[in-house]
Amino acid sequence: MAMTRRSVDIFSQPVPHIYPQAYLQIAGERGASVPGILKQAGIPGDFARGAGKELSLEQFEVLILAVLDVADDNGIGLEVGWRLPPTAYGNFGYALLCCPNLQSVLELCQRFWHINARGVNMTAGIQDDLCVVDLSVPDMIREPFRQQILETTIASVMRGFHLLLRDSSAKAEIWLNSPAPVYEEKARKILGSVYFGMPATQFRLAKTLLSHPLDMSNPTGLAFAVEQCEQEFQLTQLKSDPVLDRVQREMVFDSRGYPGLNDMADRLNLSARTLRRRLQQQGTRYKTLLDDARRRDAIKLLDDRAISIQKIAGLLGYQDPANFTRAFRQWTGHTPSQYRQMRDND
Repeated sequence: MAMTRRSVDIFSQPVPHIYPQAYLQIAGERGASVPGILKQAGIPGDFARGAGKELSLEQFEVLILAVLDVADDNGIGLEVGWRLPPTAYGNFGYALLCCPNLQSVLELCQRFWHINARGVNMTAGIQDDLCVVDLSVPDMIREPFRQQILETTIASVMRGFHLLLRDSSAKAEIWLNSPAPVYEEKARKILGSVYFGMPATQFRLAKTLLSHPLDMSNPTGLAFAVEQCEQEFQLTQLKSDPVLDRVQREMVFDSRGYPGLNDMADRLNLSARTLRRRLQQQGTRYKTLLDDARRRDAIKLLDDRAISIQKIAGLLGYQDPANFTRAFRQWTGHTPSQYRQMRDND
């Protein structure tokens, strides 16, 4: 399934009003003072009425911290996401509703994801009989903000999945790369089949669902909405840089292991210094992308019980299997053996 992905500088764009407004609404419903939250966050009081400038990602983080300070967490990010169906996302959401099938939905998400999404990157691909949508957050975004925007995104994705398919028998599985929270029961009620402490945050569904026809398909409406999305994308003046995509595509292991920074820079006709700088502008580092690739490939290889853990360690460039075990535990909270046992028990 070939998909076009646009790399953008997610830190330079304002956060759409729908996210902070939803947080403020829920905080108010929980009895918190919305004017007090805005004052604590240093945001003008008229923002709650939809006035004023949009927030930067940094301002949004400060607002979230202020909300959590007075309203507690208790799954507020999940509640926000569940209140944001496709219709909340303007032209982009309308385009999704007009798609003929889920494959078209995923292709549009790859194409226009960053019109509305902030701080969360999305990729999609096929793994055996599954379609896997991977959600990730750049390293420089810290907790608890990191967890909030991930939970908001995954809950909104699940809400859209149910709305588009309208079929209670269609199942999707959620992986979260965080421990089970104190509000685990609420998370399971909203997300359904969810697994905590997994190697990545993913939305996983049967590949066969991609061709399932959608009831609200509207070719004319889709063409109009896509045109509007293109115009909106241009108006946001997102900084496109193909380097991140190229590095991720080239980050595959062969008989010599993964390419090093200098090798990758040569492939891209850049100096190593320029490559470092351009990745930093995208909110990441070369080592982070290498670790992401190793984590991704480790998960795939561990699902094949015919390959020993020692062999997997060598394929991923670890001369000592103990170093692979330490790295995998750092990524997922589990050893490779524990991960295999968890998958066997699913």
